Amino acid sequence: MTPDISIMRFDFRTIRTTDDFYQQFSDKFQLPYFGCNTDALWDMLTGGIDLPVILAFEHITARQRRLFSAIIGTCRDAEEEWPGDIQLVLTPLTMTAD
Repeated sequence: MTPDISIMRFDFRTIRTTDDFYQQFSDKFQLPYFGCNTDALWDMLTGGIDLPVILAFEHITARQRRLFSAIIGTCRDAEEEWPGDIQLVLTPLTMTAD
């Protein structure tokens, strides 16, 4: 029996800084302590959270992709290390006409 896949959504319209991201990560995974850096992120992704999981980075701009490149890179590395258990999905911010 395949375990249920959790989808953790991160809305980058409300994430301005890396501290904002790390706070949301800690809150979403209900972590009692989180070091708020890429080493701690790696540790959580590869042994500190329940898998499988989809990390959905939603409404992310090109500027944010550059600003959060270390976080995105760490998630991609974990995705390669744990294929099928960790998936990162980046959804760009789209403009809608009224």
